[in-house]
Amino acid sequence: MLNWFADVYAILATIPFISFFVLYLVIKWISRDSRKAAGWAVNVTTLLLLSSVAAMYRLIFQQSAASIMWWYVLFLLLFFGLFAFMQIKLKGELRPARLVRAVWRVFFLGLSITYVIFFLMGIVRYFQMT
Repeated sequence: MLNWFADVYAILATIPFISFFVLYLVIKWISRDSRKAAGWAVNVTTLLLLSSVAAMYRLIFQQSAASIMWWYVLFLLLFFGLFAFMQIKLKGELRPARLVRAVWRVFFLGLSITYVIFFLMGIVRYFQMT
């Protein structure tokens, strides 16, 4: 059972954008709510992108995948601090749920861009080696 879960996760993490659309369509079909489907698809895809980008980083730069985890932590802390400051300045109060959601969505965007860049770098590197 655990092997099956690991296999499914590996397939989904390898192609996270296809996973995004499949999750979106399935959740929209079940719930009939586009907004809820988009939110869930973004949340799950962000988790898949975390491991995908780390694996691509390890392959492209020949470094430990753990080293990119420090970058994840750094950017998350930076965005939390920046967004918390902006929220307090603009709204006068801190809303933790909105803060987490905003940072998570920006993290999704950043990981998506990084995934595409690493994907293209991997293709270029592959053709340079052959």
